[in-house]
Amino acid sequence: MTTLLRILRFGFKNYFRNIWLSIAASGIMVITILTISILFLLNWVGDMTLNIVKDKVDISIFLRSDVSESEINQVRNKLLSLSEVKTITFVSKEEALRNFQKKHQENSLMLSSIMELDDNPLQPTLVVKARYPEDYSAIADHLQIEQFDNIVEKVNYEDNRDIINKLTSISENLRKVGIGLSIVFGFVVILVVFNTVRLTIYTQKEEIKIMRLVGATNNFIRMPFIVEGILYGFIGGIIAFFILYPIVSYSSPFINEFLENQGIDITSYFIENIIFIIIFEISVGIILGIISSYLAVRRYLRSV
Repeated sequence: MTTLLRILRFGFKNYFRNIWLSIAASGIMVITILTISILFLLNWVGDMTLNIVKDKVDISIFLRSDVSESEINQVRNKLLSLSEVKTITFVSKEEALRNFQKKHQENSLMLSSIMELDDNPLQPTLVVKARYPEDYSAIADHLQIEQFDNIVEKVNYEDNRDIINKLTSISENLRKVGIGLSIVFGFVVILVVFNTVRLTIYTQKEEIKIMRLVGATNNFIRMPFIVEGILYGFIGGIIAFFILYPIVSYSSPFINEFLENQGIDITSYFIENIIFIIIFEISVGIILGIISSYLAVRRYLRSV
């Protein structure tokens, strides 16, 4: 315990000995942890948005206007036999007309145009939801058979497929950018802390020699520099957390507005996972600090 307390005391002494260098290293650590945390939250927002949109996506199977009830059931039973199908909703011509009128109730020109027609121009429709977005392709393929040529007029799968693929691509690109930036900033912070610890080692060159002469072990000499690196990470993680919360609170309404109020509340997510986030930020900082100081000690302490 006495040895541990001495190591901690020397580690704190190293941190405050070169205070301006320590502040600079901690500042870079804060920026790095903040960047990683913000990218993590943006990635969560992207995944949530993608899941919401995917949940709203379906395919509409437009049937011919003169289709009989038995033919509708024929198509419905075929779809229900597929493991990819989650739900099927039948929309009659009359219901489709009511939905159209409700959707365009503020467009008098559109409503008057459709009311002037003698017959209802809308078609009966089967609205299909798949278990997973990638299942829509298989469902559409099952309808491309000669048996349904006189029943099914159109399947609007292509438009929805493009939407899903585009959103998936955006989410994947955001994840790749986040990983790339995290690696870059992580390398920068390792380099800064590495050089800070190296300078600390050189400023204590005479002290280290004296410690060796009086019988100090290698671990006892090395550990205060590791503690110094841990302090950079710990302090950087704490400061980053207290900066991140106001950023999240301020930006949350704008993100919600940009996403057209899809029900994604990043502030609530932050508060619900506050323990995980603070542990994550401190852990990232400590790991980066340990790596940096270990590399510096391993590289330069031998030559002192």
